Order: sequence, then C-alpha cells, then structure tokens
Amino acid sequence: MIDIRTSHVGSFPLNYTHENIERVLLDLYNIGIDVPPYPQLRSFIDIYLKPLETAGHLYNRNGYYYLVKDSVDNIPKTNVVVYEAEDTINTIKKYNLLFKWIRAPITGVFTLASRIYVTDGDSRSLASTCLSNKE
Repeated sequence: MIDIRTSHVGSFPLNYTHENIERVLLDLYNIGIDVPPYPQLRSFIDIYLKPLETAGHLYNRNGYYYLVKDSVDNIPKTNVVVYEAEDTINTIKKYNLLFKWIRAPITGVFTLASRIYVTDGDSRSLASTCLSNKE
C-alpha cells in the first residue's frame, strides 16, 4: 500500500512574527497535515537574501538587493540561517507536535540571482543582475 502524506504550499497572509509561525504550525497540526512546510510569511527573496545582507555580502536599498563586492566570485561561502525553519523546529519541540516530516519550501537560484543587482544604478533590467554574467 502507498502512504500518502498531506502538506501545504506554505504561504500564509500573516505578518512575519514568531507568534504567527507558532499559530500556523498549531493550525496545520490540528487539521491533520502530516508534512508541513515551515511557514512562509515573507517573500522567498527576503528569506534567502536577508541573511546574506546580514553577513555583509549584500545591501538593501529601497527593497532591492545589491552586491557589496565587485563580483559574485568574491563572496565567501556563508552558512545561511533560515529563521522560519529554526522557529518551526523550536515550535515543534515546544508543543511536542508529531509531524511525519518537515518540508523546506525553496526558490531557485535563477530567481534569487535575478533579484541581486550588480550595479547601483537606476536600471532594473535582468542585464543589471547576477544573471548578466554567464559564470
């Protein structure tokens, strides 16, 4: 027999707070979802690029991310903490939620690269992003 697991897309129309992450996970548990994603209460761009900004590799101006270095090649390998995932694990432990697994929703590298600008000009075309360099 094939086991079917239930999950959810992951995005919710709530503000990004620890309390809302707890609320979502408790709701998912109470309706019987057995493989929840960590709740997505922010855009994927912010979830994955904000830690690079915090580490000093990017900066954000008016909602746009820019390289600090002159090349992507100059960014050292960085351990990125996804706070939604950390909060999810802590909430599961705190409330002893018995999920089968946890699912990590992600976005692709091309999407992320298309949102990192290599020049601090006025252009918002793809030619101004990390996608402009084939390497």
